[in-house]
Amino acid sequence: MAQRRRGTRTVTAARTQGRRRPLSRGVYWRRRAIALVVVVLLGAGAVWGMGRLFGILGDAWADAVSEQLAAATPTGMSTAQPVACPSDGLSWELAHDAGAAGGAVRFALTITNVSGEACLVDAGAATLVLTVVSGEDLIWSNAHCGSSDPVRLLLGPEDSTTRTVTWPGTRSAPGCASVESAVRPGTYQVGLDYAAVEVPEAAAVFTLR
Repeated sequence: MAQRRRGTRTVTAARTQGRRRPLSRGVYWRRRAIALVVVVLLGAGAVWGMGRLFGILGDAWADAVSEQLAAATPTGMSTAQPVACPSDGLSWELAHDAGAAGGAVRFALTITNVSGEACLVDAGAATLVLTVVSGEDLIWSNAHCGSSDPVRLLLGPEDSTTRTVTWPGTRSAPGCASVESAVRPGTYQVGLDYAAVEVPEAAAVFTLR
């Protein structure tokens, strides 16, 4: 009987030694805290890695776009602002529809840039001055009643523009003063000054009935 009891105690002791003791509350929470810290660090590392990856991709995309824009930009293009066309860099043609005395006459002036460079033409009445004369008698000028404001037109090489200036068929005077004398039938001449330089090729003789 004594032997059987000793054997039972031996088995019970062995079973007791094989079981794990429950963790204390302090150890349990320390382990949970460590696990939580590890998870947070892993998450932060993943976020930093993704941000770094997106940053690298964004830089690569910006570099690629810059290279494409640089390749698409023409080289050697001048950034200088266009200047006024020189008088000898323009060609002129004048047409008109003269009819009866006292009636309106339309002068169609075609200007062509032959300077070889883009430049500006001022078609304002202060620069582009048409006059109608009869002998030495000044009958009319668009500068008498026209605006002094410039009308700048950009013309490329060999580009043309046509400006129509209408003579109302009456006399005019500087400052747009009223003139009572009537325009009679006869022969008249239209002339052009551009920037205070006479343009002979734009002159024409016409007859009013």
